[in-house]
Amino acid sequence: MINWKVRIRGIYSTALTKLLVEDEFRPRIAEFTTALKKFADEVIKLLRLRSIEIVPTLTPLLTETWSLILNYHIYEADALQLSACSKSRSDAFLSGDKGLVNIARKVGLKAFDVSTEEKEAKQFLNNAKRTSHPKN
Repeated sequence: MINWKVRIRGIYSTALTKLLVEDEFRPRIAEFTTALKKFADEVIKLLRLRSIEIVPTLTPLLTETWSLILNYHIYEADALQLSACSKSRSDAFLSGDKGLVNIARKVGLKAFDVSTEEKEAKQFLNNAKRTSHPKN
């Protein structure tokens, strides 16, 4: 899972700074605003369909990432994704990063490399959908 709130906040802050500082950026703010609106609309749609869960990035979740970073020498964002997947009790961890998928498996997550295991991932998720109970 990706912490979109932090990324969007960082992108927005950068865009605002550039808007105030660089005249050539002014025409692109409309493009940025449109992209941000499309992203927000997509997140809302996925929330309504219960196809996405937004996991709050709180201190306990962040401290769990430290051991992953130290033991597996991975990026902070990757460690946060693994910890969030574990905490949210997700059915599976999906990634196109083969190395990250291998680490996810080592830490006990059901994981699929979508670039090479797309069929298996779809089959697993379809089975999980049929056997799971709706979340409240």
